[in-house]
Amino acid sequence: MSARTRYDAFPFVVREGERDVAGFSEVSGLQPSLGDIDYRDDRVPASLRRVATSPMTTHVTLQRGITDDAAFQGWLLAAVSGGVHDTPEMLSERTRTLVVAVRDAGGEEVVRFDLVGCWASAVTGSATGSGATDALAIESLVLQVEGVTRT
Repeated sequence: MSARTRYDAFPFVVREGERDVAGFSEVSGLQPSLGDIDYRDDRVPASLRRVATSPMTTHVTLQRGITDDAAFQGWLLAAVSGGVHDTPEMLSERTRTLVVAVRDAGGEEVVRFDLVGCWASAVTGSATGSGATDALAIESLVLQVEGVTRT
């Protein structure tokens, strides 16, 4: 049995690599979507069709959670405060690949979603505790995501 963490109470756990970095009560936007365009065939009068294009970037919203991972907190706060810019050197620091693990009532992982090329665009929350055990209570976190894969 694995060691208990403060994220055990949450049905959604965010992982970076092998580390659990946050837990959340609600997640939305995990469904991948395709873009579409209007297509008019000039050979057929008054025809207008909608055609699927490549997958679209999307956003994933995580609500009512907590993190005590200092590196994850630093990444979130730097991204939303403008501390990380879109220069080629900084792009790898801004985007991350995260995993959202969905767990059942018994704490067992049911399914997971890989969030590729994601970065934080908005975070609402407040610090809790004091000293080395500071945690960030997150009311809402919006991640812009280049790709979502269910595994």
